Amino acid sequence: MRDLVSHYEDPREAAIAIVTGKVTDMQIEPLANEISKDPLGRGYNSMSKQQVAASLNEVNRSVVKPVPAKRLLTWATGVSALGKTRRRRIKEAHATHMSETVQDIAETALDLLESAKNDADLAIDTQDPNQLALVDALVSGGVLDPSDKQSLIDFASVPVSRATELGWPTIDSVDVRQARLYLGV
Repeated sequence: MRDLVSHYEDPREAAIAIVTGKVTDMQIEPLANEISKDPLGRGYNSMSKQQVAASLNEVNRSVVKPVPAKRLLTWATGVSALGKTRRRRIKEAHATHMSETVQDIAETALDLLESAKNDADLAIDTQDPNQLALVDALVSGGVLDPSDKQSLIDFASVPVSRATELGWPTIDSVDVRQARLYLGV
């Protein structure tokens, strides 16, 4: 590991880096790579330390995460493009759909929604093809509309900052300075 602390002009900055634990190559390398490669074309090279930090901390990105139980229940109570709430359409399909397969899938969906009421840790991963297959089957069975599926996927999108994507809670000008020193800039 490089001795990054020796690069600081102000010993107070070095002390802050040590106290915050942001002095290892492993911690600074993702930030340094972001600044040097600028994969999103933000123009970090022409920005001040403060501007880079502000750009990285701005919440303007989204990541897909599993849909937690509470949000799943909110989605289910939304009105389908086909009319009625999604939960109601699923419940009716379980009771009256022509296809026994769709009835069984609707029953599984209802069980999942019921479990979501009592299990806050339950979540649906919309990036898991096996979990999304349940929704696809309800769409192909005419129980839900494709826009209902898209709505569930949208519920999985969570706004974040680029800093969060890089594994940092927040980035300040000292972090940016440290990353630039690591790069020799």
